[in-house]
Amino acid sequence: MVDTPEEPTAPTDPGRPELWFGVDFRNLAGFNRHGRRTFDDRIPRIVDDIAHVGRAVVCVVELPNPKIAGFTALMQTIGYVHAAGARGRHVYVEDGIHTVGRKVLDLRPRYRGDDKQGIAVQVDARGVPALVVTAHLENRDASGTHQVGQATSLVDQGEAYAEKRGIPRSRIVWALDTNSHQRVRTEVFEHRGYVDVFDVAHSAENPGYRSFVPWGGSPALGSRIDLIAVHASRPVRRARLRLTPILTDHLDLFADLGMDPQDVRPSEPGGPVES
Repeated sequence: MVDTPEEPTAPTDPGRPELWFGVDFRNLAGFNRHGRRTFDDRIPRIVDDIAHVGRAVVCVVELPNPKIAGFTALMQTIGYVHAAGARGRHVYVEDGIHTVGRKVLDLRPRYRGDDKQGIAVQVDARGVPALVVTAHLENRDASGTHQVGQATSLVDQGEAYAEKRGIPRSRIVWALDTNSHQRVRTEVFEHRGYVDVFDVAHSAENPGYRSFVPWGGSPALGSRIDLIAVHASRPVRRARLRLTPILTDHLDLFADLGMDPQDVRPSEPGGPVES
């Protein structure tokens, strides 16, 4: 299966939405013992794979601070620039895509004093601004209570920032490692009107597989803990969980978002005025 994106032209299939932009979400697995030991060897292969997938926006988590400069330099060689980042959560965009405004989101409650953060950045894709938010939630609370609390904090702050930027909720894109099989998705995102892209995509590939694969393991059926979510009104052209190559302990997933008939480019009559 070719992962490179299609040209942003109107689809011949009347049920397939016009392409807005694609989002590639990757957990680099850089903080645990195995991740640290293998990071330098894996990253060039991961960057090559990012180039192969070729989505406009790349969200990464578990990027250790000492590795940011080297990773960013490699990303620049394949045509991506660093848009925003904090404490392991970073957003890269294809060179030429305009970004403006970025905010670090401090997530609560903390688990044993460990601070978790998210990052939000405004991305203008095809003249229509979006807010892309990426995060990595707590992984040590087996009950899921902290994950739900942190996700609620993430959505509260992300929506508030979107409102400040004049971006409607239908143009917010969430990409995160929830460390939750179900609760975060149902109790937070669905409760607030957001859906898993796999649930609504015109083309959904491998939705029944787990996104977390223990080191040395193989893809298997199960719940995904990694999530790309959009507002229920947002058309999704394609969503794919990629079963190969396995370069970390999480599988890569991407989504191609569609244009909504209500999207009005700022240059058009009646278009929104961006602050």
